[in-house]
Amino acid sequence: MQVLQALKALQVLQVLQALQAFQVLQALQTLQPLQVLQPLQVFQGCRHHGEGAGLIIINASGRK
Repeated sequence: MQVLQALKALQVLQVLQALQAFQVLQALQTLQPLQVLQPLQVFQGCRHHGEGAGLIIINASGRK
């Protein structure tokens, strides 16, 4: 319920930014630092594209 309310209340970009930040934190906790650096550089370069950057970070944190 809280997630649905947040999606309705926030703009799409704000939701994506929150999800991206969460994915980055997960990646930092689960991956070796050197493995995180490259995806983070891609994330920063593609941040302006919103959804694409979110997909990149999700894929990066999914590799183990």
